Amino acid sequence: MSKHILLTILILNFSLFNSYSQAPQGYYSSAQGLTGFQLKTALKNIIDDIDDSGGLPFHTPQQYSDLWNAYANTNSGFVDNYTNFDNDGFLLDIYSENPNGIDPYNHSLLVDQCGNFNAEGVCYNREHLLPQSLFNQQLPMRSDFHSTFPTDGQVNGYRGNLPYGEVSNPNLTTLNGSKRGPNVFPGYNGNVFEPLDEFKGDIARALLYFAVRYEDEINTSGWADANDNILNSDSNQFYDDWYIDLLLSWHIIDPVSQEELDRNENGFNFQNNRNPFIDNPTYVQAIWDENFSADEFQSLKISVYPNPVRSQFLNIDSKGISNLKFEVYNIFGQPILKGITSESNHKISVQQWLSGVYIINLKYHNLNKTIKIILP
Repeated sequence: MSKHILLTILILNFSLFNSYSQAPQGYYSSAQGLTGFQLKTALKNIIDDIDDSGGLPFHTPQQYSDLWNAYANTNSGFVDNYTNFDNDGFLLDIYSENPNGIDPYNHSLLVDQCGNFNAEGVCYNREHLLPQSLFNQQLPMRSDFHSTFPTDGQVNGYRGNLPYGEVSNPNLTTLNGSKRGPNVFPGYNGNVFEPLDEFKGDIARALLYFAVRYEDEINTSGWADANDNILNSDSNQFYDDWYIDLLLSWHIIDPVSQEELDRNENGFNFQNNRNPFIDNPTYVQAIWDENFSADEFQSLKISVYPNPVRSQFLNIDSKGISNLKFEVYNIFGQPILKGITSESNHKISVQQWLSGVYIINLKYHNLNKTIKIILP
């Protein structure tokens, strides 16, 4: 299988992410020190609708119709009050927002609800990031604020029940540049829907939340993956290998944003539970990376040295392989450098880097490896 991210950031870097968290004191205490699927189940018990959390708040499911008012809350994370977007007070819609220019259209909250539509920009409705057909429209999955986003009705219809993925030859492109077409991400060849890069991390963390919150319900009556393209029979893993790889890669290239922090807080006020991967992004790697192997890549014997880096250069020894792609991220998942090796022993200057922890992701065809680099 392809592998995009290995276990790179765990307890060592946990404190660096604590500034994200607005959770009540002790909310995640029962998950402390755990990794892998043990951590996943511990988080499930914290955010479940059964009070196993030592008296802390737990999920209180709401009605499906209540989502409209939750979206319209000024600080919901779905109202565009952000200077990195338009700051226009309209709906912040992952399917119509244009982060780099003027939006193709805008929706007024509590006014432009669907309704009938036959084009983009007519109205907005409720988009289930994991299609409702997979869980037979059951509650509380259907009304879960953390995984049901307000989006343009027409684009929601364009996506239908397709999984998310990456598209290079779209058969449809929306007005904000989202794409539908054959998947080029390794592991699945069917049609998928690709949102803008700006929102990929938001979607990944919401879908991973869903995998935690409902891990014990995936094999119950009414769940069905008719196209066998997303869900895994192992309730611990929840998603198929390729989808885990996709979500992990999106999680790391698009770090937690302010609107996600607001969204998480509003979701907590609305239904009494939180998305752990917004509060603590390191939980993503701590759960799923531990359960995957990079044996295929290891066979290539590619090395990165010295580590820790106590010289001016970081070396990538590709053992004669040409065109090895590399991407470097800082500890917050923000990309700082990318390129392709030009020789067997490729040198990367680190003179301008600050001391700390970095992540280098190496890619060769459909094989991937991620290494934590320490710069003293």
